[in-house]
Amino acid sequence: MLVLVFAGLALKNVLRGDIAAHRRWALRLFLAVSGVWFFRVGLMFWLAVNGGPAGFDPDTFTGPALSFLAFAQYLLPLAVLEAYLRCRDGGGAAARWTVAALLALASLAMSAGIAVASMGMWLPRMQG
Repeated sequence: MLVLVFAGLALKNVLRGDIAAHRRWALRLFLAVSGVWFFRVGLMFWLAVNGGPAGFDPDTFTGPALSFLAFAQYLLPLAVLEAYLRCRDGGGAAARWTVAALLALASLAMSAGIAVASMGMWLPRMQG
């Protein structure tokens, strides 16, 4: 549902000629449709940090860690984007440094998750 709202608002704004607003909604749409990617990478990051399953049952794939991740796969990237957009549009020096640190931290976490997912999920299947 969220994806349809974001797509509709992106379309509405581009048809009105408001490219800046269209860009904001298109970025939100991109992050929302990337939820599966964020879930996989987030789960692999969680497993790497904890040395295995923690906070969920791997047999039933249920538990509080997965419930949190189910919401975080959408809300966390959207929150980071909102912080970036608001800071870019009128943040002071402290806000810019804070958002830069947030983006660096998110990038490190994503890099770790991608590395673990590559080694554990994707590369073994590519080797035949």
